[in-house]
Amino acid sequence: MSNKDHYLMSLLEEYPKYKEMLFCRGYIITTKELGYNSGYPFYGKWDKFEFCNETNKVNLNIYLHNWQQCYSHKEDDISIALIGHAYNPFDMKYQESEIIKDCIDSYKKSRNAFFEKVSELTGSHLIMLSSKDEIIVLQDGCGMMPLYYGKVNEELYLSSHGQLVADICGLSMSNEIQNYTKASFYKIGITQLCGLNSPFSELTMLSPNTTLNLNNLLVERFYPKLALSPADLGTKSNIEDVLKNSIKLCTEKWDCSISLTGGVDSKMTLAAANDCYGKLKYFSYISSEAESKDATAASEICSNLGLEHTIYEIPQENSMIRDFNIVASIMDHNQAYIRRKDNQDARKRAYFANHTNIKMEIRSNVSEVGRAFYYKKLGKKRFRYPLTPRNMSNLSKRNFFQRDILKFMDNSFMHFIDVTSFGDFPKGFDESDMFYWENRMPAWGALAIQSFDISHETTIIYNNRKLLEMYLRFPLEDRISDKLQQTIIRDLNPKLFEMNISNNNAMKNKKRILLERIFFELNSLF
Repeated sequence: MSNKDHYLMSLLEEYPKYKEMLFCRGYIITTKELGYNSGYPFYGKWDKFEFCNETNKVNLNIYLHNWQQCYSHKEDDISIALIGHAYNPFDMKYQESEIIKDCIDSYKKSRNAFFEKVSELTGSHLIMLSSKDEIIVLQDGCGMMPLYYGKVNEELYLSSHGQLVADICGLSMSNEIQNYTKASFYKIGITQLCGLNSPFSELTMLSPNTTLNLNNLLVERFYPKLALSPADLGTKSNIEDVLKNSIKLCTEKWDCSISLTGGVDSKMTLAAANDCYGKLKYFSYISSEAESKDATAASEICSNLGLEHTIYEIPQENSMIRDFNIVASIMDHNQAYIRRKDNQDARKRAYFANHTNIKMEIRSNVSEVGRAFYYKKLGKKRFRYPLTPRNMSNLSKRNFFQRDILKFMDNSFMHFIDVTSFGDFPKGFDESDMFYWENRMPAWGALAIQSFDISHETTIIYNNRKLLEMYLRFPLEDRISDKLQQTIIRDLNPKLFEMNISNNNAMKNKKRILLERIFFELNSLF
């Protein structure tokens, strides 16, 4: 074990109540029998389930943190397990036990029917299905339930936390990832690894829209398969129905709180909740100047709508948060030390863990998949396709000077392209949108969401494959201008739309956009 591991173990022995935060809401699936009843890293806080494939003679052990849920069902020679949560805004089913039965019924018709069914689901989940022909796993729409997989000493491991496998198997962070995460450019902007990288060379990240065959560890793309037919604002009502249905299902399942800003996605979520305002709570938080502007805008919006809104002001000193160092150490370890050490960000998570009582947070992430994110970031009206590995490196991090690391980044994205068949899309799908969806979301977004697991569970109503496809059908210019989103807000809550309250997104700064584009174009040349 490393010095970090020993330090964390000593902290947890001194403060045993925090043992349940270690890899909280996590899972690990393996062919190996693990001792999970006591001791590091499980501490008796986990349960065990068996997943057996009699035809293939493969026995898988599912170990689950006791804050996590697993639902399973078997019919004839087909078995299915769902870890996490799911709900279907297309048929209004929200009981996972019923949803997995529907998935089996669809699989009996055809594999394509099964993939169509799971694409209707919203939530954060991993689905594992076994039949006489195969054992496959796949994730929710954007991979918000992380999956790292690989073989160590001939034993198969799949887990929500790469560090958990590392602790069990004695793995160390690869030299390449150490150099990458220690580089000066890594400290700027979001923190994410490249391609399908995990912190450990023995483990690989699965990307959304692909399945993993557990018999041979081959990855297969299952989405998209059909051309994207264009849509116009006259068909936006389909999106509006899905959003309203999603909020309704959330209120049926949980005691929910919506986190709010003054941004477009947040207002669209609030507008979709129009029929359920009395069943929800509303909050924002302030840990920075930018968040202060967001919280002020959200507070004004809620006041105008007659909704009670709570603002959590995050202390500016670590000492003002109960047991901050312990909670921060657990968070670092849970995410394998790859998230930037930012006390402001850590204070936010630690504060929510020890000073609030949120049950289920409804967030508005993922919606940017349909909002032409990279077009806005670079101020571009079109990209040259196909995207190259260097293009992808430039979209991920701003690394101009450390060329040896840049080569490693490029190679990582070349591997990503090869493994996922990236770019092999039907007509109508934009590669920059799909790159945001299939790389930025699982590599950065999923870990950002996971970091709140120490406090509360999270659901994202936009994390639905079919819903995101609906957004992508609209003209690029409408998605760049947010015309579609504004129209949806107006339709679902005219009063909210007419307030014209918004935050000042730094990405709209013309100087920043110009600098981003210059870097992208120049660093793509050589």
